[in-house]
Amino acid sequence: MEAPLSLGGPPRPGGMLAVKLGRASLHLGLSIAVVGLLTLWYSIARWGADITFWKLTPALLLTGFGAGLVFVPLVDFIIGDATTGEVGSAVGVLNAGQQFAGAIGVAALGTVFFARVGHPSVRSYFAAAELVFGITAGLYFLTLLLVGLLPKHAQQAHA
Repeated sequence: MEAPLSLGGPPRPGGMLAVKLGRASLHLGLSIAVVGLLTLWYSIARWGADITFWKLTPALLLTGFGAGLVFVPLVDFIIGDATTGEVGSAVGVLNAGQQFAGAIGVAALGTVFFARVGHPSVRSYFAAAELVFGITAGLYFLTLLLVGLLPKHAQQAHA
């Protein structure tokens, strides 16, 4: 089996997993990230202002690991059905779309956060963080449900 299409460098674990598992690798990564985000939400809700770096570490590791399993091979799945001649244009449009969506997402979640803070206090900041982590976990879960619309296999490099 050929390695997934890559912009250079050695094969990455997320890309190799995508070749072996297909779309299931995205389901796995998104599931881990959702668990990480819910753990982050729970950690903030439980410890509030008494939270420490060490109490956040497991949730952040889970979230980061899950997101890494998704975002590394995601482009290869999105362009999975593109022909060799279409790949360059498809990646360019996808990159522009990702940048735009990322900016809108940060702006929207930032707006929700600061709207929830209202009158600034330690408690209101933690309540706002809980809300944003919950929304983000929900969005990741929605993405998990939509992965089935992607091609079943990642785009393969053609020699």
